[in-house]
Amino acid sequence: MTRALPWLSSLLFVQLGLMAWLNQSPKQTEATQFVAITEQVIEQVTLEESGNQLTLKAKGDAWILPQYADLSVDAKKITQLLDAFAPKNRLPVATSAQSQRRFEVSDDAYQRKLTLTSSEGSQVFYVGQQAGVKQSYVRQQGTDYIYELPLVHHELSAQPKDWFARDLLRMDNINAIEGKDFKLVKQDERWVLESLSQDLEPNQENIDVITTQLQYINAQELAAPKELGEIKAEFKVYANEVVGTYSLYKLNDRWLVKSDLNPHAFYVASPFGQSMQAWERKSFIQSAS
Repeated sequence: MTRALPWLSSLLFVQLGLMAWLNQSPKQTEATQFVAITEQVIEQVTLEESGNQLTLKAKGDAWILPQYADLSVDAKKITQLLDAFAPKNRLPVATSAQSQRRFEVSDDAYQRKLTLTSSEGSQVFYVGQQAGVKQSYVRQQGTDYIYELPLVHHELSAQPKDWFARDLLRMDNINAIEGKDFKLVKQDERWVLESLSQDLEPNQENIDVITTQLQYINAQELAAPKELGEIKAEFKVYANEVVGTYSLYKLNDRWLVKSDLNPHAFYVASPFGQSMQAWERKSFIQSAS
């Protein structure tokens, strides 16, 4: 009997500790009290950060930025945001007022504020500190429950340039690129320089660079309507029955591209602008050794 006393004492200590933890922690049944907002059809998302406010609005099957010339929102980004609020039973990690302040999810001290609006009304969420890798603490306004949700701070910017679709300058199925003194044509999945005499060799590396750059061109930021600067180059791009004219501009050491298929001009990365300016026939011919 005496041999069993230490074991029984240890068991009693564990039971008392477990009871204390259960009394201090949110009950498991309360996990379902997290609002599954995406059960509703979200029509608008408002982001607030450091005094800045940005609205993303649903339009048909897509999303637009009303404050940014109604440009399309990056579909992947808005999907990831709404998926973070998908229906799922979650256990709150804290409920106290002290925790709200510590994790920065209180009504008057937070890092991000999200308002998700549907036809049934709006729900406000406060996003606080990082809770781990690609996780943040989140509390819904009007509740004490604090959860960890798959949200990342830099992906919740209130700057429109961080949300618009970067592929707005791209054309699908490009099959020819024409400059002032050259034309590149796609033949059997390979790009060739048109009208190249037999005694010359194409610079296939440079040809592949230009075609890849144009197929995957990224818009970085919307330019002001009259903010174009000096034109540096112009090219025609063919994609089956569609022909687009691309104009390259330079303004205060920054590069801009305007396509006549899009009403807006966009800033592009400096390496792309510098490369595009140098596109000419001799660039695509091997120099004599």
